[in-house]
This record gives sequence, structure tokens and C-alpha cells, in this order.
Amino acid sequence: MIKFKLSFIITLALLISAYYFYGKETINSLFLVFLLMFLVSLLSLLFSKRCIISNLNLKSKNFFTGENIKISLHFHNRSPFLYSNVNFVSNFIDTKGNLNERVTLMPFKKLDIQLNFKASSRGIYNAKNYLLEIHDLFLIASRKINFNNNFTFTVYPKSIKLPMEIEKLMDNVSNFYKNNSDTYTSVSYTHLRAHETSAHL
Repeated sequence: MIKFKLSFIITLALLISAYYFYGKETINSLFLVFLLMFLVSLLSLLFSKRCIISNLNLKSKNFFTGENIKISLHFHNRSPFLYSNVNFVSNFIDTKGNLNERVTLMPFKKLDIQLNFKASSRGIYNAKNYLLEIHDLFLIASRKINFNNNFTFTVYPKSIKLPMEIEKLMDNVSNFYKNNSDTYTSVSYTHLRAHETSAHL
């Protein structure tokens, strides 16, 4: 769906009214300029779905929480129109991810950018689709285009190195229980008495 700015629509409507009721040269010139802007914007956005090619690429499929994840975003504008303020919007990363970056697509040009974000939680992320919000040359209209680009990447929990003091304390506690027959319980529970076993059933 193509959305035009309300201020532009109101101005164009006023110029159309002035054109038919007054018809002065200045008004006629302004009306033709605004009408030309409207037609160029409309045509560029109508053909944007067919003329803009976009895809995402990941070098790696496995990451850790807090690690910087780099996604390559490739554009190819095959039209003679210039598109400004192209905004990338994904629906597979939470709102905390900084995946928004506005670029300008020149006519008949390719563009590669790199998107960086950090996954705050572990899990499997399915990048099923994403949106491109594009604006025309004059910034008077916009349109959202949906792209399908299926790929999956996994975020694993990051291993944490415990301080040496805590590791020694844990080793001491473990050794104490293993060496003390009164407190150590074997994994098989073979030494438990019958009434102790029945109490837990």
C-alpha cells in the first residue's frame, strides 16, 4: 500500500482548485510541478516491488549470547528511479536489536551493507521475512515491501569463567562430602534402609 503525506495531498488539492477557478500562470506552473512530483512518486513506488532485489546472508549459523552478530544485506535497484530513506525492519529480532539502518538506493546500482546486533537471549532464530520501508525521491510517499528470505541461526548460552576462589571452594566442598562417609550418599542409593525408601515413594 502506497501512503502519501497528508500535507502533500492537501496542497495538491488546493492547487487543483486554484487551477480550475483562477488559472493564473504562477498557479498553473505550481500545479504542473506538483502533479509531476505525484506521478513520478506513484510510478516509482508501483514498480518498486519488481525492481528492487534484496536478500540476507550469514557467514555463520552458530553464535553465543552477547556476541556481535553480523548480517550482510544486499540490494539491487534495477529501476531508473532513486529511492531514499530505505528502512530495514525485521520481525525475527526483538525490539532491542539495532537492525534499523536507512540507506539510499541509486538507479541501476547495487548496494551491500552490514547489520550488527547482539542477541540477548539464547534460542533458535528463524528469519522468515523482513520488510523494506522505502520512500520516493521527493519524500512525499512511502511503501512497505515484504521479502521472504528463510534462514535459521542458533544462539547458545555463553560459558562463564568462575573466579578461582569460588572454584576452590566448590572443590573443597565436593571433596569433603566424598571423603566423609556420614554425609556422602552414593548415586545408586544402595545403602538406604527400607523405611527411608518407602518414605519417599
